[in-house]
Amino acid sequence: MTNDTNTVADFMVKDVVRAELWQPLAYLRQRMLAGSFSFLPFRRKDNGWALVSDLSLACALRENGRNRNVNLGVTLETAIESDLIKDDPVTPIQPDLGIGEALERLKGTESRTLLVHRAGQTDEVIGILTAFDLM
Repeated sequence: MTNDTNTVADFMVKDVVRAELWQPLAYLRQRMLAGSFSFLPFRRKDNGWALVSDLSLACALRENGRNRNVNLGVTLETAIESDLIKDDPVTPIQPDLGIGEALERLKGTESRTLLVHRAGQTDEVIGILTAFDLM
């Protein structure tokens, strides 16, 4: 098995757990901890995709001058609108992309995570890929 013959579909995590704008940060925290996730994709209001990272969530919950318990009850949408959460950029890819190209895209973007979509269907996430998945 060589890197040139493998595709994203061979390594991506299928059954992607998504965050929703209406969900409170406490729920997202619980999902991330239970699944050992570093990122959860979510659909923005403009129908594009973004990621909420473990780092962004940890910073939001430990924001100086705010009560952590109050922040746990804030929805993702409100947290983004109030700049409590900074959403991470997303690089969309297709499942037939070669692993070499996927690594190049990971290196060439701000995002450490790639969202996999079917060709021409960016409204549906069918997988997620990180460098960890390729090790």
